[in-house]
Amino acid sequence: MPTRTRLPPSPSDPVLAVTAAAAALGSRATALGGLLFLASDTLLALRLFLPGADAVIGDVAVMSTYGLGQGLLAAGTVALLRARRPHALADSDAITDAPRETSGAA
Repeated sequence: MPTRTRLPPSPSDPVLAVTAAAAALGSRATALGGLLFLASDTLLALRLFLPGADAVIGDVAVMSTYGLGQGLLAAGTVALLRARRPHALADSDAITDAPRETSGAA
C-alpha cells in the first residue's frame, strides 16, 4: 500500500485562511487578490513539503501569483476606500490635516 505524504500544519495557516476570507468580503478585485495570494503560499508549501514538486512548480508560478495577488489586493482596497470617502484620497489636506486657506478678506 503506498504511503501518502501529509503536509504538516503551519502556524500561519489560520492567518492565511482569515486573510483570504476577509479579502472575499471586499470586492471582486480583493477576493481574487486574496485567492491568488493564498495560491502563491500553497505553491510554496507544495515546493517545500512535496518531494519532486520543486522541479514542477517554478519561481515564475510563485512570483506571478504573489505579485498579481498583492496588486489586486492593493487596487481593490484603494477602490473601496475611494468609494467610501472619495474626497479623502483626492484631497491632500485630508492626509496632513492642514487647515484650508480661503481666498478673500478675513
